[in-house]
Amino acid sequence: MKSPKLAVIEQITLDNGVKLVMRECADRVDFAYDPSQINPLDARLLVGIYVDYTEGEQVDGLRELGRTADKTSREMYSIMLGEIDRTGDAPGIVQQVLGLMLRARSQETAR
Repeated sequence: MKSPKLAVIEQITLDNGVKLVMRECADRVDFAYDPSQINPLDARLLVGIYVDYTEGEQVDGLRELGRTADKTSREMYSIMLGEIDRTGDAPGIVQQVLGLMLRARSQETAR
């Protein structure tokens, strides 16, 4: 079985009606999507129909959680993935979100 290709993902502005573009290379898949036309999670799920790819364990996990989540949770995962794409800092974004969640939980238990 072939291992997944490494994904290189960008947010760009595309012509109206063109939601994403993709190029599959021998060892990676490059794709760019227009966040004004398709959300980051749906762009990833669409590309996943055509090619088996990886963004690394953390981001792959977020993508899988988002795929099976309810509508509200899907939006949260999509926002996280969009921030990862915007900053290129998956570990940093995951840490920020974790910090926010821990803070919210501690505020909730303090009530």
